[in-house]
Amino acid sequence: MKKIVLTIAMLFTLSITYAQFQENIDSGRPGNAISVFTVGKNIGQVELGLDYANNIDVFSSSPFLRYGITEKVEINGGLSYDFSNSNLLSYNLGAKFNIFEGDTMMPSSAFFINFNFPNNSITNSSGTALFIFNHKFYNGLNITANLGVNIDLETTTSVGEDGDGNPKTSEVVQYQGLYTLNFSYGLNEKWTVFIEPYGSYDKFSETDFNLSVNTGASYLLNKNLLIDFLVGHGISTNKYLTVSTGVSWRIPTK
Repeated sequence: MKKIVLTIAMLFTLSITYAQFQENIDSGRPGNAISVFTVGKNIGQVELGLDYANNIDVFSSSPFLRYGITEKVEINGGLSYDFSNSNLLSYNLGAKFNIFEGDTMMPSSAFFINFNFPNNSITNSSGTALFIFNHKFYNGLNITANLGVNIDLETTTSVGEDGDGNPKTSEVVQYQGLYTLNFSYGLNEKWTVFIEPYGSYDKFSETDFNLSVNTGASYLLNKNLLIDFLVGHGISTNKYLTVSTGVSWRIPTK
């Protein structure tokens, strides 16, 4: 715990060194990748969407709110709501810390932490920690990578076998390794298209490696308003199709 507190304190200190406010809105939508940039000091941002997944035949939404407490530190939170069954699925709280503002040689980097709390007794609470890297190329190509871990905050037991093949229960923190690699390309000042493979590695699951792919586009209405569209497909497991559309609005207080 002390190491976690020291790490967050160090990231906070680094985060007030350089400013990374963007001229145009920089949204976490569409797609699975978390953006490397914060919204800016005293800036609020709302990200709304409507999602449909054909594997469970459900319409849902995960509104997300962001607020910058410094130029490089933001707090954020949201919820997940199932419209088809009128059910609040979960809510989450977190923060993002920009570490380094990149240049033509070095990528920008950030640290993201989030805690998710389900609104049921079946799913466990979890914590997610991600390191984010982003590099912008002169030809309009933009690459964002998320690498991290999702930790089960409640389950600490695992059933396996001992050296003789007998059932054995041990105390262990269960976790998933997470990855996302987002390739986006600006067609012009308004339109951006992207494709991203993403997934997880979970040694506590029957399927160790999970892979899915999203693709879509976003359109910049003005410097504070963005609309988007996405299609996603599961590859390794749950070969579902997801469709999503949404809007992001940066509240222009600056």
